[in-house]
Amino acid sequence: MKKGIFFLVLLAFIGNYSIARNLKGKVFCSGKGLSGVVVTDGINCTVTDKNGEYQLNTDSTSDFVFIVTPSGYIASYATGTPCFYKSVSAHNHDFELYEYSVPQGTYTMFAVGDTQPGSDHDYERLEKEGFPDLKSYGEEYREKNIPVAAILLGDMVYDNQETYGRFKDNLRRLGFPVYPVIGNHDHEEYFDNGQKSELVYKQFFRPNYYAFNMGRDYYIVLDNIDYRGNRQYDERITQTQLEWVKKYVEYIPKGSQVFVAMHAPAYIYYLPERVMGGLRRLWIY
Repeated sequence: MKKGIFFLVLLAFIGNYSIARNLKGKVFCSGKGLSGVVVTDGINCTVTDKNGEYQLNTDSTSDFVFIVTPSGYIASYATGTPCFYKSVSAHNHDFELYEYSVPQGTYTMFAVGDTQPGSDHDYERLEKEGFPDLKSYGEEYREKNIPVAAILLGDMVYDNQETYGRFKDNLRRLGFPVYPVIGNHDHEEYFDNGQKSELVYKQFFRPNYYAFNMGRDYYIVLDNIDYRGNRQYDERITQTQLEWVKKYVEYIPKGSQVFVAMHAPAYIYYLPERVMGGLRRLWIY
């Protein structure tokens, strides 16, 4: 019965559609506008002006408008993950940020991969062992006044997306922001369409590709799982994402260090044709 209700909600979500819109908004912290913040719909990009205001012509295929959180700031993560996004159809497209560390200062980033709880027993272990350990590690650095964040590198659950609410509740209790990455087991296996199979993930975690800054570093999160249903998929980055990356990197200063986070490995020595995945460090020249 739970599965049936779950799919009714999913189908209602699938029925939504987007239209091209000209959006206006403001990015601010403590009432003051923040300039130079990148705003995007996953296809087009713009930046805020000196008052923190922006205008963006969204694409008709875009579901969200989101910001690239600048170094020294964080979006609210009261729900478990940073809310740096809004639906294109929302009535208000302002973004409030909060101070989080010193811009371009020292920070700690945890990389966590393949938690994959697929049963109550798995969840109990994750809740009794995994999450408490991660919280404890974070507290060690926070006690030294070092800001902490984490990246979940996909397969957060094991084909049981109806448990995302429980999972996010555990993330909320960690006490620091956690950035999600979509993995193959985070797609709904009953759909053979890549866009439909990621809709449940988007309900809980929103954009499946995005970017954010911490310290002196630039992070780009991508979805390199091209899902075909029944746990079948290709490890590749869609052309839409690649075109977005080309536009976004124009806003990254040359000489910057960039980390690219994806689920599937970027390179497997015995399968050289499989590209892109994991957490990789790059430089912008």
